[in-house]
Amino acid sequence: MNFLNVFLFVLFASSASARVGPPHRLLKAENGRGIPDEYVVLLGKKADPRGILQGLRNGGQATQVLHVYENGVKGFTVRTNLNALFNALKNIDDVTIEENQVVNVSSV
Repeated sequence: MNFLNVFLFVLFASSASARVGPPHRLLKAENGRGIPDEYVVLLGKKADPRGILQGLRNGGQATQVLHVYENGVKGFTVRTNLNALFNALKNIDDVTIEENQVVNVSSV
């Protein structure tokens, strides 16, 4: 096996192994300021936030949509079970899930 073949094997093996495990990572709020069961979900440009939310609602979990983002960014803020959210997003690429949190502004 020459150097190029070894390099390509390692490259493909590492990219395949990166996809093992949960499809999306949860970004936790800092300093315990997270709001229980509330999540901000940011999606890639081609995703349909309303379609994903419909699938989440059809999953049988209690879901409250707090806001849908469709202009500057695509995504939504939702109150639901985290496992149900992961399940609804399992086939969607380019997703960021962040725990919603309390933010204080000290000056304007």
